[in-house]
Amino acid sequence: MKVRIALGKLPWNDSSKGNPQYLVQWHARLMTQFLHYLPRLLTGEETGISGYPTFELTVPAGDSEFDNLIKQFDLELKASNTGIGGMWTAIPTPAEAPRARFIEILFFGGDADEDSRYRALNPPKRVLCEACRFPDITSVPEPFLVSKIVLKKQEVFRSRTGMLVVKARVFKLLQAAIGNQIETGEAVLAKSKEKLGGDNRVYWIRPKTMLRERSVRLIPKRCQTCDRTLQSHATSDATHVNAHGTGLSLGYPEVESFGNSKADFVVLDKFYGQVFENGAASWHWPMLMSGALVAYLKANKVTGIAASTSQLDPRCYFSAAGEPAFEPEVRTFGMVHGGAEVERKVTVRIEAGCKAVAALKNVPWDCDKD
Repeated sequence: MKVRIALGKLPWNDSSKGNPQYLVQWHARLMTQFLHYLPRLLTGEETGISGYPTFELTVPAGDSEFDNLIKQFDLELKASNTGIGGMWTAIPTPAEAPRARFIEILFFGGDADEDSRYRALNPPKRVLCEACRFPDITSVPEPFLVSKIVLKKQEVFRSRTGMLVVKARVFKLLQAAIGNQIETGEAVLAKSKEKLGGDNRVYWIRPKTMLRERSVRLIPKRCQTCDRTLQSHATSDATHVNAHGTGLSLGYPEVESFGNSKADFVVLDKFYGQVFENGAASWHWPMLMSGALVAYLKANKVTGIAASTSQLDPRCYFSAAGEPAFEPEVRTFGMVHGGAEVERKVTVRIEAGCKAVAALKNVPWDCDKD
């Protein structure tokens, strides 16, 4: 993993700090404490966390010795009474990512279940509170309407309510790999008489498992009746550090636990966005996949999703219950399936082989005769 550690005087804010004199002692202590992991100060175009001086270390995933050292360093900071707070983050390498227990998936393009003016195409099937009209995202509307964005070449799209919308080929891949972990149904084009057939058929995929996320959120509004969050926004790293106080806060995302089941596809229990007074929602619910499932989809050349880009590092989730964030070995989900053209060629070869065998049915196989 690439581990990054940043320190600064509290309270943090979101502007560059340079390398102030009061951090010299703690930077020297950091270099000594983590010498084995080759710490280096990020400079030039390599920006630090919120502009604060940041060190990068190379740490093997699941290294228990590093876990002990970071806890010790955190306790020293708190005991020093110097008012210094910090943050550390962990980013898996490309080789480690397929072993990650959960990675947040990225999508290319907009939500499949909203119109060109970003309005929901599907009214809630059920609400959880009559006062705030909070929609139940586990009750999927029938039919489930999608926009013409699904006619694009990509195979996977995001929905507003923590579900995937996928083309037929990806539907088959997911059914083969994690069929017992998902609920599915066919999607229909909104405001259109066109019916999608063959490889262009589109399906919604809902994970059965929801995990509880641990994060610092800005929550300006709750329902006075049920206390559900009605508005939720991400906060900056500086806000996160200030909320934690002295010592090191965790900059990587966390869930309460990975759950009892060995799930590979989950939705988190916290959304980003807002629920309005009439129950309409402008939101999205983050979804996670195991590194193994992401690797399986990418090996099958699935388009429309990724775990990282040239601009964004993979977001690997950790467990507050202490469960390993990386599996010992890369799991697999069976054979790699080809695209439609590859499958067609395989079918042609099989049919040709069957014809060749049929042509041999009258050939004598008695080896004692010519």
